[in-house]
This record gives sequence, C-alpha cells and structure tokens, in this order.
Amino acid sequence: MKRFQLIIILLVGLTGCRGLSLQENETVLEEMDSEEIQPENVKLPMSEEEKRICREEALETANLYRVFYQSSTSIEEEQIKEIVAIVGAAGVAVTDSDNKINMINPQLIEAFCKEVEAGEDTTATLYRITIDGGMVRLDFNKEEDHMSVIQTVVSWNALKEPEITYMEKFKIYQWEYTKKGYLCYKRSYESLAPFGMDYHHGYEGIRVMPLSDEYRQLCKKYIEPIGYENNNLFLTNWNEGDLSECQFNDLFECFYYLKTGHWIKPEDYIEGIEPDTFEGLIMTYFDISRAEVRKNALYDEVLEKYTWYSRSSEECIYQIPPLPEVVDYIENQDGTITLIVDAIWVQRSTDCAFTHEVTIRLKEQGGFTYVSNSLKASEDDIYPIYIPRIKEDSPTHYQEE
Repeated sequence: MKRFQLIIILLVGLTGCRGLSLQENETVLEEMDSEEIQPENVKLPMSEEEKRICREEALETANLYRVFYQSSTSIEEEQIKEIVAIVGAAGVAVTDSDNKINMINPQLIEAFCKEVEAGEDTTATLYRITIDGGMVRLDFNKEEDHMSVIQTVVSWNALKEPEITYMEKFKIYQWEYTKKGYLCYKRSYESLAPFGMDYHHGYEGIRVMPLSDEYRQLCKKYIEPIGYENNNLFLTNWNEGDLSECQFNDLFECFYYLKTGHWIKPEDYIEGIEPDTFEGLIMTYFDISRAEVRKNALYDEVLEKYTWYSRSSEECIYQIPPLPEVVDYIENQDGTITLIVDAIWVQRSTDCAFTHEVTIRLKEQGGFTYVSNSLKASEDDIYPIYIPRIKEDSPTHYQEE
C-alpha cells in the first residue's frame, strides 16, 4: 500500500458524543455534511448488511462483560483490564482506548498489518474498551489501494444495558505499522469521537505488540505525571550541576499534581506562591538548596512570592503533544536508575519522535528526585512542543548579590 507524506496538524479539536443516541449522532453528522467541507472529509456509505453485522456482533461482544459491568461500582484501570481479559477470552483482538493495557490476541492485528504491507486485500476487527467501560469496534478493510474503517460505538444506558450510540464508515489516507508494533493511521472524517477516544484531529496510534508491565509502571510513576505538555523537564538537557534550563514555575504545577494527585486551583495563587510552599515542593523532587531554586525561578522580590499564572493562548502550543513510553532502564552503580524513554507522537505517525534518558535517585519510603535528563534529539525533532513561561512584563529573576 502506498504511504503518503505525513502532515503535522497544529490546530487540534476534541469532540465527544457521550449521552447522544445513534439517531442524534446521525442528525449531527448530516448537518456537518451540509457544510462546505474538503473532499477528503466525506464519510463513506455503509450497506445495510455492514450495519447489521457490526451492530449484532458489537452488542454480542459487549454482553460478554455485561454481568461484570453491572456489578462494578466504578470503572478504573484495573476494571478495564479485567474487561479486556473477558472480551479477549472470546478470541478477538481487544485493548483499551489509551494504550495503557497490552492488547489480547495481537497476532490477529499484526497479521492484518503484514498482509496490508504485502499489498494483499484483507480485513480485521479490533475492540477497544473506553475509559467509562464502553466499547468501540473498529472494522478495518483493505481493498486494492483503498483502506477504510467502520467504527461502531457501544455505550451503557441507565439500565446498564449495551446499546449502539454511534456508527460510521470512513476512509484512511495514511497508514503505518511501525517497528515497535504501533498501528498508526489518519482517518479522513473528523466526526464525533466517542467518549474516551481522542482521535487527535483524525490521527490515531494503537499499540499492537505488548510492552513490559515493569516499563509501564516506571513510566506511570516517574514520567507520565510530568509529560511534555507546558513544561520542559524532558525537553532539554540538564543535570544537578546546572538546572538553569529547567522552568521551575511550570514544574511547580506538575510537581503539585505528582504529589497530591490533583491539579492546582488557579484562584489559590492569584497573588503568587509563598516561598516555603514553592521551594519546599521543588526541593522534594530535586536535590538542591533554596537559594538555587530562587536563582533559577521567576520570583517577585517586591511581593516576595514566586510567579504563577494560568497560561494564556500565546503561551500554549495548539497541538497534541507526544506521549512518553519507557522502553528500557539501567541500574547505575551509584544507586540511581536511568529510564530510556521514547516519545510516541501520533500526529507524526511515529513511535519514536525522539528519545531521552531520565536519571532518578530513589529515596526512602518510595520518594525520589530527578537527577538529569539527556535528550537524544535535534531541535527539529521536538519543535514545536513547549513555549517557556516568560513574559516581557514578568518579574525578573532573583539575582544573587
């Protein structure tokens, strides 16, 4: 199959269809079709037979875990993992909507991808469990030089019964099965994305091959809470001897979430952040002194507070940032560990936009500090992801006398 030039979309939208019936969704789609849209954004027609098969098989699959869903008081990652196992036991390919859980029966999708690469006409079906316990069925079809997908969404109603709330067929314009086992594609029609499924303005990346649970846990604990959005901890080279490149005022927000499990309330810091609060949190995750924190952060000497404000539109990058994935680690002789991290960038259809190595020092009672970050990438690999939190009217940096 011919592979097309990748396009990086800078403006990204997110829509959802939770709570809408199938008829309501179809009405919305018809209204969208009536507007002036690009030729490649026209959805494909579906036959009644296609609709029947997708509807019946999707509901049959959802009923496999109906009893489990009805007995669960809440749906968390562990419950989604159990649902994936139940569905996978039926012999179908299934995973979650966020690539947090290894796919069951991945050989079915891997065989399909290899047949596509060989130029063969072929089909495959993949189920994805969404964050609310719903389900999305994807029916891939490769015929000659054309690739299409039928997307069928199953949600649970107030009686905790499965029902079809969304169905659509669309064309795929870009297709890639990566060396690490990611299925990346760009869909043609930007429609209503089902709850828990962000299509990144038409781009999608699904991990087919399994990833070590150990690597997943390391990423979840040390890397994911920080990530690449609105901070540069993993987007620049630094070490304990030189932290000048790290934007501490951005990291305060990330570290706050890492420590408490919830995000900052902007109204709590309208007047800035008290030194003890700011410095204490930064020093929790870096082995540095208070003087070093103040030297490298935005600090208002008049108010004697650290600057913090909600980012304006001029300070944000309007695209979906990459997602980190720990792929290996090294235990160093000094007791630290170095995590090898690849950046999965769906919008570039790549499972490794760049690599960086994060060294961490483990502390007692599960604590840790960041020691260094070594970026194995060029500026082109990581641009544009981050805009520093610095304004012309921002308070100047504290200067040592």
